[in-house]
Amino acid sequence: MGFIIQWTRKPSGGNLPLLFHARPWTPVRLPFQYIVLHAEPSYAESSLGIMIRSVKDLYTYCYDITDIDLEDTLIKGEMLTVDQITGYARWLRNGRLLPDNVVAIFGVNQEDEAMNAITWNGYLHWTKAFLLWAADTFIRDINAAEVRARFADVKDRLTRLFEHLSSKVKTSVATKGLSKVQMRQLLKVARPGSSLNPFKEESVQFRNWIVLQILYSTGMRRGDLLSALSEDKPTSHNNNKWLIRKRQADPKDLRNPRPSVKTSERDIQLLPKHSQMMKQYVDKYRWVYRIDELGRNKKRRPQHDFLFVSSLDGSPLSLDSINKMLDEIGKAAFPDGSVKLHPHLLRNTFCNEYMEEAVNYRGEDIIQAKDSLRRICGWSIKSIMPELYAAKWRQEVADAANTSLLLKREEQDLNNRLD
Repeated sequence: MGFIIQWTRKPSGGNLPLLFHARPWTPVRLPFQYIVLHAEPSYAESSLGIMIRSVKDLYTYCYDITDIDLEDTLIKGEMLTVDQITGYARWLRNGRLLPDNVVAIFGVNQEDEAMNAITWNGYLHWTKAFLLWAADTFIRDINAAEVRARFADVKDRLTRLFEHLSSKVKTSVATKGLSKVQMRQLLKVARPGSSLNPFKEESVQFRNWIVLQILYSTGMRRGDLLSALSEDKPTSHNNNKWLIRKRQADPKDLRNPRPSVKTSERDIQLLPKHSQMMKQYVDKYRWVYRIDELGRNKKRRPQHDFLFVSSLDGSPLSLDSINKMLDEIGKAAFPDGSVKLHPHLLRNTFCNEYMEEAVNYRGEDIIQAKDSLRRICGWSIKSIMPELYAAKWRQEVADAANTSLLLKREEQDLNNRLD
């Protein structure tokens, strides 16, 4: 049969991945409903892309490999059997060996051409989500209590099956940030007017300084920062709060990839100095300069509302640009190559320092500190990230206590020898 993923431009802006039959060229019904009605309002484009690739693999296995009529089965309110799902999972892991390479190329392990365990788990997660949605949508009986019981049973069996199939791998999640000494060195180099600053233009230095300050002061992702409009910046009128908002993609935003807010909407409290810096940036530096026909240097406002702009043409600052900017500053601050500066390193630094401040100096208990960090960073209630930062803080406390104990023993040993 054959299936093809097509990215479709939405009238409101942004792209939507849809699954089509290769012949005839028509949308596949259930994935179309799932993406458009269920997933699209809640997930970023990158997540939707992974979803549709996993669904495409499921359909490819059912229709092209095993001759299972998946849509008919699901629409009848039935579910794939354990053997069928297990067979799909095994094929998914090793399907790259097939001549037509029908499995998506995402996450290839070059050594054995099998999908690596972490990617495999991700595909199984989205496959389970699609099947659970189908069960919830199409399981229908006259008795409402029977419907709930039947779906609960299907959901429980599916969940346990996919947990059993998933590989038990340890995901390496980096929580290492900059030390206080390293952070002071970075700020010294990046400060506008610094002789060590690798950028020489005044407006670029000031913009970069604000970007670095905001990432370090809020722990926000680069997508949060680059999605911000002028109205989101902190001002004295909104009590110096940075507003992180999810919006429909702007059709005029031609950045590729387009930045997006992946976590929850939230307000982050900042200081009056941050509002003053933002006002200075907007009033003095957020301009586009052009040489007119008479050779005069003219300036105008950018033709968009995104807060941070490129110094070259006033277009919205891109993800690639912010990566390159921080990399250049990092090389100047740490010429020995000990630190590779990137946006997430500043997020890690913020989270580590926040835990230290909340627990060590403000006296919050660890649970309260984790909940506060979860809100500021926009993590969902299911996210394990607060626990990872708490674990790092606990390790540092334990190391400090052990070092203190060893120093006391060394001092006692010295006193004993003197006696």
